[in-house]
Amino acid sequence: MKKGLMMVFGLSLALMVGANSSFALNISPIPVNVANKARYATVTVDDNAVTYQGNIYAWTQVDGQDVLTEAKDAVVSPGIFKTPKKVRLAFADGRDKSTEKTYRLILTELAGKPDKPETTSGIRYLKTLDLPVFLHPANPIVNIEHTCNTDGTITITNKGNVHAKVEKTATDNNNSQMFYILPGSSKTTKAKALTLEGGQEIVCGKDI
Repeated sequence: MKKGLMMVFGLSLALMVGANSSFALNISPIPVNVANKARYATVTVDDNAVTYQGNIYAWTQVDGQDVLTEAKDAVVSPGIFKTPKKVRLAFADGRDKSTEKTYRLILTELAGKPDKPETTSGIRYLKTLDLPVFLHPANPIVNIEHTCNTDGTITITNKGNVHAKVEKTATDNNNSQMFYILPGSSKTTKAKALTLEGGQEIVCGKDI
């Protein structure tokens, strides 16, 4: 039996993979938003009786690149589970609540015989699911600045205490991107314009 690896990022509420696919994946909520005073969150995973291993990582950014490190103040329970399942995330108390804390929940499918047959092509995909997790600050502050550079790139700087989400970019080849900019981070991208979450558009040199 052939096996493949599928990385799934930026998931929607329900992901249906192909009309003839052997699995239908449902995950909610996406992203995982945790209220300022909350210590727990629940993620529902339903994927054809598949077994997953869950890990949560602290998520930071350095020079515009994502960095994941082992989270010492958050756990996933149960660590290994068979879908459908409600997975619990628990966070340590006493955290700094002045700035949003960010994590990535990584769910890795474990090899095993599925309850339903593989695809007609004979390929079974082992999925790795990557979900953003945001622990909200006590007083959210949105402060996004941008610079239009002479080389045709735009630099976005997040001076607030919550993440910013770029929902799409306008490029010459129409190859749009979606990405997050965490508090205190900057990212430079090749684009003529950007659209932020909430609809704000940034075009070279001005907001419209």
